[in-house]
Amino acid sequence: MLHWTGGAWTSVPVPAKLNGYVQSAVAIGASSASDFWLFGTYRSTEALRWTGRTWVLQAIPPWVLRRAGGTVTATAAVFGPENVWVFSAGAGSYAAHYNGRAWTKVRLPEVPADVSVAGSAGVWALGAEYAMHWTGASWATVRLPVFPLPFGDYATYGDLTAADAQDAWMVISIHDSSHALVSTIPAYWTGTAWKLMSSPADILGAMAPDGGGGLWADGIDINPGGFWLLYHFASGHWTSGQAPPGVDVHSPTPLTLIPGTRSLWATGTAFSARGSYGVILKYGP
Repeated sequence: MLHWTGGAWTSVPVPAKLNGYVQSAVAIGASSASDFWLFGTYRSTEALRWTGRTWVLQAIPPWVLRRAGGTVTATAAVFGPENVWVFSAGAGSYAAHYNGRAWTKVRLPEVPADVSVAGSAGVWALGAEYAMHWTGASWATVRLPVFPLPFGDYATYGDLTAADAQDAWMVISIHDSSHALVSTIPAYWTGTAWKLMSSPADILGAMAPDGGGGLWADGIDINPGGFWLLYHFASGHWTSGQAPPGVDVHSPTPLTLIPGTRSLWATGTAFSARGSYGVILKYGP
């Protein structure tokens, strides 16, 4: 495993007998350098934990990680040793929560199709009719926006991005009657209502808050087609798109705000004389 210390990447060796857990990882999360969790399918009734000094295995109930369509897809939100959430795609309308002593099932208003985590307690989940967020005591629902569309067109919702415990972004995709993607619309939950925003490109992909009330996103135009570019939204306006230097931008670039900063992590693909290789990018100080 690799650990970012704030100034460099360091290797944290995993004992050979635990390699299966790492190789089968489906979700990871950490609240600090001494509180890291890894959930995998090698033995789905155990989680692998790093305490800052050693690796340990911790039993988890068999209903925490569930298969959907033959595979396990999950999201982990780790806010501390006594506050861990796991959302598994095949689990139905509940989440698994660990309070430091025991795991419990927490009923959700809907089956979550997408989950996003931000800050020290911000968890948002996207259902079929609602966006849901954890208030600290219960799951609150926010009905998804509905607006007029040309006959035959329809909207789908995705790319939910938590800004904090109260605010979130998502992308509304507009399709025509032949199911072709026509455009995308970014939407922002202000705390009381959804605000539909202008889009810098025909198709938006990954998004991440900028730490100051704005948003980063990558996007591409349908016609003429081109490359995925990075856009920044601040003070009500989008800046022109830019491509990370030396990185292939034929596909979306996942983006993540670095907690407590206004900087970003991103991943991508770069090229050398020996071929392509994965890169981790950082924007900002």
